[in-house]
Amino acid sequence: MSGARTYATFSWTQAPLNYNYSLTTPDSPKNGTNVNLLTGCTYSNGTGYTFAYGDWGLVNKISRLSANATVRSYIRYDYPAASAGALADHPEFRERYVKRRG
Repeated sequence: MSGARTYATFSWTQAPLNYNYSLTTPDSPKNGTNVNLLTGCTYSNGTGYTFAYGDWGLVNKISRLSANATVRSYIRYDYPAASAGALADHPEFRERYVKRRG
């Protein structure tokens, strides 16, 4: 077999990293610094996933897409916003939402 095959393509974006810790974060990028984020993965058959981010640099929604880019299912987490107040430890979600579709 000759030639290259593409099994998946990835999409990226830059967005600001927003966080609010009560302790110092010396090994982290400065709050508000743009960071590279993976926003999607598409397989050769057209199906794939998208990733949405919230504060703290955390993925807060993962969507599974059909070949025509219709959302088939997703999982979403409600992490607190950085503006809700400083945290001394990692953020934790209160609820997880799941949407399933055939």
